[in-house]
Amino acid sequence: MTRSIPQAPSNPPKNSAKDANGCPTGYANKDSVAVFLPPVKTLARILSTPPSDLLLLAEAFLLLHASRIALKRIPLSRLVDWLRRPGHGYDVLESEKTAIRVRWAILAVARRRPGSFVCFPQSLAAYAMLRRRRIPSVLNYGVNRSPSNELRAHTWLEVGELIVVGGEEAAEFTVVSTFP
Repeated sequence: MTRSIPQAPSNPPKNSAKDANGCPTGYANKDSVAVFLPPVKTLARILSTPPSDLLLLAEAFLLLHASRIALKRIPLSRLVDWLRRPGHGYDVLESEKTAIRVRWAILAVARRRPGSFVCFPQSLAAYAMLRRRRIPSVLNYGVNRSPSNELRAHTWLEVGELIVVGGEEAAEFTVVSTFP
């Protein structure tokens, strides 16, 4: 039985990666069977991302981890004191534009590690990022009862009327406290 080996297209992409036999990745040569690999979208996406966005993602990554550690190691009373300190603000339009970018960065990092960053670390990280940019925001802490009558808590962050993070479930919760 003869097995046909797929041949490389007549116009292989320029600057494509090559395997050990010198054949572009995803194509066959006379001694190997073709392996069609999906394009490396993540690397291409990273390389095409503007440096300002990469820095914003790095800041979100670091602050999400710092927030999670802070929630485990720092007494809640100290975190509340930090949250209650008033911040300084500026132009509302610029505030909302920046808040949207912060939301993008927080959610981009959080979705790569599902379950790791629940609402509280996301809200704290976004709050810190906005505070560093002198944009006033309000962190809301709410509670409700689950169908099985268990107490549940949720946090979400707002800049003006815009919910930055945690807004998907915010309507289901009764606000207990806001910061600042």
